[in-house]
Amino acid sequence: QISKEIAEENLRLAQQQRMRNEYLNRQVYKEGHMPEFFQQFNTSTR
Repeated sequence: QISKEIAEENLRLAQQQRMRNEYLNRQVYKEGHMPEFFQQFNTSTR
């Protein structure tokens, strides 16, 4: 009985993690680095 509950909980957690990762990949990390990010380097001397 307990192992069945643990297995169900693991499936639920795996689904939540999959949904979170899909959200992060679609919404948060979709832009990548813009050219402006790289243009800030090597613009002056010390």
